[in-house]
Amino acid sequence: MKIKVSQGRVNVAVHRQTTAPSWLLLHGFMGSHHDYDRVAKRLPGTVIVPDLLGHGETEARAGVGFDMTTQVAVLHELLHQNYSALLPLTIVGYSMGGRVAIAYAASYPADVLRLVVESGRPGLATEAERLARRAHDAQLADRLLTAGLPAFVLKWEQLPLFASQRHLSAVVQQAVRVADCVKVRAILPGVYERWALVSSPIIGQNYLK
Repeated sequence: MKIKVSQGRVNVAVHRQTTAPSWLLLHGFMGSHHDYDRVAKRLPGTVIVPDLLGHGETEARAGVGFDMTTQVAVLHELLHQNYSALLPLTIVGYSMGGRVAIAYAASYPADVLRLVVESGRPGLATEAERLARRAHDAQLADRLLTAGLPAFVLKWEQLPLFASQRHLSAVVQQAVRVADCVKVRAILPGVYERWALVSSPIIGQNYLK
């Protein structure tokens, strides 16, 4: 279903097994809520799985950016206007979704019961590292625009990070490719400055250091 927020309309899947506990699952770069279909059905309680801005079927108003501040603002409005009774909840984020989860927890710690981050980190610690990453991201964006999405996705799949996915069946691998979004423009800044504000339990904290 699509829920209207100030920045557009967020596509959200909600799975209800029992009334508690409550979860917010955030997908990674080029993902969608479908990435969690099998996981969401196995979790107890109420599971909220949105398509982040720039991904899946979520629609952004003209001129709305896909930056971290906007991603967090959209989630905050979505939760407080529609699911406030479920707060605080456990936020689970993978990769880019993990960074969004960290940023949300840093901005609204009272909303977060637990934070589960897989393959994510708060960002880069130094300005030099951030400048280098921005230059690298700009090259990726140019490659996406010039080579097209299918070629970009095939190249992306060859990263060592995704080596384990090659053990999946051909059917599952193709389903992942088809589900990859066609609106990929988010460049996510670091959130080290607000990281110290997070006090909720964090799974995977050693990885984030």
